[in-house]
Amino acid sequence: MNKDYNFIVKITTACPGNCKCCKSRQENFKYKNNNNVFDINVFEKICKNIKKLNGSYVCISGGEPTMILNLDEYIKIAKKYGLATRINTNGWNVTEKKLEQWLKYGLDQIVLSIYGLDEDSVIKTRGNKLIFNKSLEAAKTIKKIKKKYKFIFIIQTVIMNDN
Repeated sequence: MNKDYNFIVKITTACPGNCKCCKSRQENFKYKNNNNVFDINVFEKICKNIKKLNGSYVCISGGEPTMILNLDEYIKIAKKYGLATRINTNGWNVTEKKLEQWLKYGLDQIVLSIYGLDEDSVIKTRGNKLIFNKSLEAAKTIKKIKKKYKFIFIIQTVIMNDN
């Protein structure tokens, strides 16, 4: 029986943003200012168990997962267990080279979080001036790579008074 379980694993609490929608949650993170990374061996056990449960999907999230230097290793593990794999990102470290590498290792989806269409609203909602430009550059990069590779690209937002 296919249960089609979907799981989100937040592999880090580190993030260059200080988003209003995360602020109350971030205050509860013990290691919010560290690059605390979810143990890759535990991630593998989780993927193995998702498969045992007849699950089909894992989303790698955070904080900001693209800050993890070995993000491709997490993707490889998910694919080893036949799981559809997605990352949620604000675009911080999305480059052509990295995206192509993640796709090569089996990334199926990328979700880009954009919290505004102008720099001022993004600064108000995300607390970091650089995220606006990083998100726009990531969107351009993803669009370019999308012409060469088949994957799902989703843009998401959180609607707040400031955006």
